[in-house]
Amino acid sequence: MRTNQMSELASIVSRQFQAAFGERMFERNNDRRGSGTFEEVLFSSGHSISSINLYPCDNVGNCAHEAVFISFSSELSRRNFTALRRDQFISLDRIIQKMVQQVLGNCAGINKHVLLITDHLDTEVLNPWMPVINQMINNGIKFELVYLNASGQMSLVDLIMFA
Repeated sequence: MRTNQMSELASIVSRQFQAAFGERMFERNNDRRGSGTFEEVLFSSGHSISSINLYPCDNVGNCAHEAVFISFSSELSRRNFTALRRDQFISLDRIIQKMVQQVLGNCAGINKHVLLITDHLDTEVLNPWMPVINQMINNGIKFELVYLNASGQMSLVDLIMFA
């Protein structure tokens, strides 16, 4: 069943990103010179979302019920998110490959909720992966695709446009 409302996980992650934008955590300053990670953004405030799988991530842990995959690859993101390390910028195609390897491979049967966040919606990249994403959904995995714009606003994307 598809819904136009973000799940609790997506809402928490969205609030974390918006707070990071408000605190200018993505912008390079004397303390952050291209050395930041998404872990710092998502785990820095009071919300406890530490029991998730996150990619990209420095700390590899056990498989969790919730998994968040982040693809920042647009030129606008590279200009706006100057505090992030270079290895945090991953193309949509590469992040989907990592997602499939984890959700249908290493963490098969454990990941139950997958959140894919991207700053670049590309139908040429997404369309070939839709059969695999639909397989995940048919296997009972809740899948959400969220678009993050350059000002930190997140929008849930209806997968029907990629069917």
